[in-house]
Amino acid sequence: MLYWAAIRAPPRHCLAPPGKRQAPARPAPSDSLTCAEGAIIRKAMPEIAYVNGEFVPLDRAFVHVEDRGFQFADSVYEVLRTYDGKLFAVAEHLDRLDRSLAAIGMTPPLPRATLVATLEELVRRGGFSESVAYLQITRGRAPRHRAVPTAATPTVVMTVRPLPPAPRQLAGPGISVITVPDQRWARCDIKSVALLANVLAFETARRAGADDALFVAADGTIEESTAANLFL
Repeated sequence: MLYWAAIRAPPRHCLAPPGKRQAPARPAPSDSLTCAEGAIIRKAMPEIAYVNGEFVPLDRAFVHVEDRGFQFADSVYEVLRTYDGKLFAVAEHLDRLDRSLAAIGMTPPLPRATLVATLEELVRRGGFSESVAYLQITRGRAPRHRAVPTAATPTVVMTVRPLPPAPRQLAGPGISVITVPDQRWARCDIKSVALLANVLAFETARRAGADDALFVAADGTIEESTAANLFL
């Protein structure tokens, strides 16, 4: 998918009055063109991804068919958003990533400073005013077998997308939800990519005409929605 961004040139009434020195015009970025009305239009930018050390267009980002993240959900992830173009709560997200990796018997495949620098570069290359960055680490490629491989190289994947606007309902009456039994596995402290229960719960909500579903534990505790925290 391609995105366009426009930067308007200053209108005539913003120009310096006679006798006043006007600041030199800012040159158009190298990835842009200027239309007849004077607006600087950035060229279409492909969505971008990072896969095992390389930044590539999203439509050319691939992992091997025998990657254990694909075949066994043997993988953990984090999702970060930006505020004013800066990644939010990076340390907290990467602390949780470390806990998830430790829980499945993995060590971080890259130093934290490298992960942070790569995420920041990904956001910069994405060029969106506000972004959502996705980071996933799998145990890597190995012949399909339940046994944990001893020599596989972890796969590191990152993507960046524009931050979608908040649903209009949140500014007014709110959203509608249903409750569903929590049938997920007992290790929700591990941020695993195994989210089929979330997918099915969300689909159940949609079919019921609701916006989302809330998971309810066996003791009646309302825990969270399919993709958001719940504060009572």
